[in-house]
Amino acid sequence: MVIRALEVKSGKKIEPAVGVTTFADASSISKWADIYVKTAAGLGLLQGRENNQFAPKGWMTRAESAQVIYTLLSK
Repeated sequence: MVIRALEVKSGKKIEPAVGVTTFADASSISKWADIYVKTAAGLGLLQGRENNQFAPKGWMTRAESAQVIYTLLSK
């Protein structure tokens, strides 16, 4: 959703990132979402959690959500 929001905000298509940030639990990320996660991480929109974890099945906290939104609006 954050990549789509950045596209709307910038008015242009965001090209998928290739070979960027890899999380330790990358194999748990759904295949369809993998490129979006890598792109968002490569653009600095998200950082993941401690120990280089993305936690794709975990719940996002309000603080994490606020950070992503703040970073998105700053771009």
